[in-house]
Amino acid sequence: MCGHIPSIFYLSQMYLLGQGTGTSCTTAVTLMKKVAERGPWGHLLPEAHSSFLQHDYGTALLIYEKLAEMGFEVAQSNAAYMYDKRLFEPSFFMSSQYMDQSAMKYYSRAAEQENADSYLRLGDFFYYGRGTAKNLQKAAEAYKQAARLLHPQALFNLGYMHEHGIGFPQDLFLAKRNYDSALQVNKSAYLAVGLALLKLYAHFVYEFITGGKAAGKLEIPTYIRLPSFLIGFQWDNVMIA
Repeated sequence: MCGHIPSIFYLSQMYLLGQGTGTSCTTAVTLMKKVAERGPWGHLLPEAHSSFLQHDYGTALLIYEKLAEMGFEVAQSNAAYMYDKRLFEPSFFMSSQYMDQSAMKYYSRAAEQENADSYLRLGDFFYYGRGTAKNLQKAAEAYKQAARLLHPQALFNLGYMHEHGIGFPQDLFLAKRNYDSALQVNKSAYLAVGLALLKLYAHFVYEFITGGKAAGKLEIPTYIRLPSFLIGFQWDNVMIA
């Protein structure tokens, strides 16, 4: 929303007080935040971007952190990215652990404002134990939140974790559905998803032959063939049926 500032403010008051509409504190706060971000400090965001483009990363980070503390989502995600990718010359007291923890802090704040990329990176940090203890359950939860916002990489990651029982009970059917969803969201991921589905099919056959739990007691229909599977045949639905 980038309209008339006083109108946005008055609309926030209407939601807050339930005047002419239902009361919604969440909507009221969201609208008030948009008004607050249009204050005289709003010019700092393009200044930070300009410094970043000029490779003055120290100045860019300083401004982004100032704005991040004021609640600017873009500044939070940008500051997190700069700490994550080490895009500045660190001070002598900035250890690798400190920078990872700073990145996590700002990714967490941006994620709270429904930033899908930040949820994804939080999942990565928990998955690999960067800036925090390794926690596969928290990684899975962060990926689920990113997937809820239709992030294709998060959907792919969930497929992998379901396939191998990482952070979830192993479930090949849910793995396939997440892989399929990743492809639906991003058609350009066809090759990566196709290879993942090929591996998943081989995994299922192996589990079936060896009597693994992941395949369950389902029988593989004789009419399923590899080419039809690769072009999207819904073998998981056939199995369940």
